[in-house]
Amino acid sequence: MDNLSALSKKRLLTFFQALADPIRLDIFLCLLEEKQRRVTENKYHISKSTLSHHIKVLKDAKLIAVQKEGTTHIYSIHPDFKANRELLFTVLKGREETLYEE
Repeated sequence: MDNLSALSKKRLLTFFQALADPIRLDIFLCLLEEKQRRVTENKYHISKSTLSHHIKVLKDAKLIAVQKEGTTHIYSIHPDFKANRELLFTVLKGREETLYEE
């Protein structure tokens, strides 16, 4: 676990911070299941500006991507997530093994 680079640790921190909010986590999990979709403020009972903030956090963390179709925004899991997912699983697996060793 100590052999993670500073860049890898920063990516993990960004990943966990982005998903620390229940709304962002729900958006992300829905996209994992549905591949792509619109995201509306009505589903979460929040303002458009609040939804925009949540979307920006997820985009900045490279967890989701946006594609414009006319005036509609379609969201999907970011292509870079695959590399992040492998890093995440590696870290979690290392932590799990450490827990069982103790």
